[in-house]
Amino acid sequence: MNNFYVANFGAKGERNGQVEKSKQIFNLLQEIQPRLRKIDLSKNIFGIHALLNPIRTIPNVYVSLGQNGIFVFLLVMWVRIVLFRKKSTIIYFVVGGWLANLLRNSTILRVLMRRVYVMYVESFSLKMELEALGYEAKLFPNFRESSCSGPKDLINNSKLKLVFCSRVRRDKGVIDAIQLVHRLNQLGQDSTLDIYGPIDDDFDDFHKQCDLYDYCVSYKGEYYAEEATAILAAYDFLIFPTYYYGECMPGVIVESFSVGTPVVCSDWRYLSEYVDDEVDGFVCKLSCFVDQALSKLEGIRSESRYRTMSLKAYERFGFNADIARVYTTPYKLEYPFGWQARVLNECTIEKTPVTINCVAALCNPKLW
Repeated sequence: MNNFYVANFGAKGERNGQVEKSKQIFNLLQEIQPRLRKIDLSKNIFGIHALLNPIRTIPNVYVSLGQNGIFVFLLVMWVRIVLFRKKSTIIYFVVGGWLANLLRNSTILRVLMRRVYVMYVESFSLKMELEALGYEAKLFPNFRESSCSGPKDLINNSKLKLVFCSRVRRDKGVIDAIQLVHRLNQLGQDSTLDIYGPIDDDFDDFHKQCDLYDYCVSYKGEYYAEEATAILAAYDFLIFPTYYYGECMPGVIVESFSVGTPVVCSDWRYLSEYVDDEVDGFVCKLSCFVDQALSKLEGIRSESRYRTMSLKAYERFGFNADIARVYTTPYKLEYPFGWQARVLNECTIEKTPVTINCVAALCNPKLW
């Protein structure tokens, strides 16, 4: 009997957070599910027909799909039950923060989603939202398999080196990032912003914006996932003023913290769960991101303060040389079948009376 993993692995070199996480989850699942077959919907949406084999018994179906894909997948699984009386345990790894809102607005999806045994989500707040809607949800934050280089000092005491590293979309806050570095220079703080990532087709004035501020802004092109940490390590701050509707726990924040690069982000949706304002980065109100980021970055000229912030970022998503894939999170992780966790220390979630375990995430069990 085979188990299946259904996901989008990226067609024609497509690179985004969903694709990268899907690949890494598949790698992890193969460690505990040797007879695991994958169905890549990015290559052929009709590949999902493999689940409709009337004589095939499928114990577990793991899935990691976005809004359109999950609807089609659940319809297929419903047909499998109705026509063939074949049931499978569905384990859903949710990428992004869109699911609760979609469920509230779609009666059909709410009914279909009842067939899901458990959902693993990236945000503690999203977990509670889904539980309030009556679903089984567990916390499974985003992660990366990458090297970690530890805390660092400012790259150059006289110049701030800023970086934007994500899909280059308007709603990822690229314009705010450009305005921020421009105004920093206007105020006498020598600063540069380098932008990495694939440009969205609808962002037709992006290059015009770069040209307007070419004295401090450069577009560096696309990058491969394995290059991300090396890129981020070369800068003082990751600038991330996103208001993207599907944002939850961006992998770029994990990558940035793993090399000790603090993050300046907006307070959009769940981001304040991952960046602790004034500790391992700065969280600025989306409505006045540029103004708030200006005032916060102006006070970072102290070398000792920056190193402390870099250390806190590294510790937040730190590295243990004995474990393959590690970062720490201030929430209790409830692992998928076959994975284990080790308790590192106890911590308290602010504004709740609950003391919970702080654990290292996503280890290969045989490495313990």
